[in-house]
Amino acid sequence: MRDPDPGLGTQDIGLFRQVVEPLRERTDLLLCLTTSGIPGENLPIEERLAPLEVKPELAFFDAGSINLGGSVFINTPEFLQTAAVRMREKGVKPELRRRRRMRRGQKSPMDTSLKRPGREPWNGREAP
Repeated sequence: MRDPDPGLGTQDIGLFRQVVEPLRERTDLLLCLTTSGIPGENLPIEERLAPLEVKPELAFFDAGSINLGGSVFINTPEFLQTAAVRMREKGVKPELRRRRRMRRGQKSPMDTSLKRPGREPWNGREAP
């Protein structure tokens, strides 16, 4: 999402609503919204997850940190855990963007947070 003035990325929920609500009224599109925030900036978790308030069908679940030129875009385990729980609560499916392998023995938030009671987890197999 871009703020029309000055044209930079934003997680402003008001702007998301201005875009999402007319789309919902006029189309049957599946929406996949960003939880990345602004490239090069590491926004607070709640600000990054603001787009989930408009209940898109999908939202980004960036499971790895990314080197961006001279900076690092960080997806901490705390962010991933919070995002996974919030997506499950709101019925938003995660769009997976796993960019790096987990270390041997390290559990992914996907293994526990997205498992739904009485149903298979999002990835279609039982978590270890």
